[in-house]
Amino acid sequence: MVKKTFSKELQSKHLITMSLGGVIGTGIFMSTGYSMDQLGQSLPILLVLF
Repeated sequence: MVKKTFSKELQSKHLITMSLGGVIGTGIFMSTGYSMDQLGQSLPILLVLF
């Protein structure tokens, strides 16, 4: 039986992908918070309707 080992090295493409995911995730989180702030009390009503 052959024992396979995994490499634990990060290449530059992995770091770029993780940093892009972090930037996109933060942008979505911040824009969602801004939208909630602007909509106020009407947000639950809109969520129920759509």
